[in-house]
Amino acid sequence: MDNGLPDASFDRVWVLEASHLMPRKQALLAECSRVLRRDGTLVLCDIILRRDLPHAEILRRSRDFLHLHYAFGHAKLECLETYRRVAELVGLEVRESIDISDSVFPTLVHWRRKLEANAEEVRALIGDEGVEHFRASCDILPTLWKERLFGYGLIAAVKA
Repeated sequence: MDNGLPDASFDRVWVLEASHLMPRKQALLAECSRVLRRDGTLVLCDIILRRDLPHAEILRRSRDFLHLHYAFGHAKLECLETYRRVAELVGLEVRESIDISDSVFPTLVHWRRKLEANAEEVRALIGDEGVEHFRASCDILPTLWKERLFGYGLIAAVKA
């Protein structure tokens, strides 16, 4: 969120599956806008919230969220509308905001297959505990997707 690159130095900025790990979305998008040239394009693709997450549901799912935390890192998910609003606040004109959750869903099934096919190699990289957290996440994420809590979104914006 402070990359040290010169202002207006890029025609394109791509944020791929990383914004969920950045708690300060406005700082992230402001930095993207800063390094974009006029009429440059930002594309952001990431896991999103598809509906509000009440506190009681967070508590009820805390074990699931703990597995996801250990498998993928400390996430702060937002809905597409939040990304749209923040992008506009930092001087970007949102051209598209698309929920592509249904198209991305099959990826989750492939993760499980790949883990099982390569379990020993993965275990050597992330250990027994890492494998178990990832395996659990392969069950948790599809459920959260089907319940329309989590999903996947794409934002395309232009610097005015």
